[in-house]
Amino acid sequence: MVRKNTLTVTRKDPRTREPITLATFKIDRQGNIKADYKDFRFRMDMRRGIRMAGKVFKPEDGQAFMGALEKAYRSSSFLDVVPSWT
Repeated sequence: MVRKNTLTVTRKDPRTREPITLATFKIDRQGNIKADYKDFRFRMDMRRGIRMAGKVFKPEDGQAFMGALEKAYRSSSFLDVVPSWT
């Protein structure tokens, strides 16, 4: 499976239904993640990490975090995760 190097997390504005970008995560060749947060609350949530399968994944975990982020929000009705190449 080919993994994309960028994940963009968005939510829909309740009034306009337009997507609002919460954060963009890019992973480099060394496995380091550069996060560009647009939403303070989402930033604080990511600092606490994503709990999945008895583990906590944080941005410093690299590809494991990207996978957890995609799985955690893939089925969410509130947030969307869009993978892409940049």
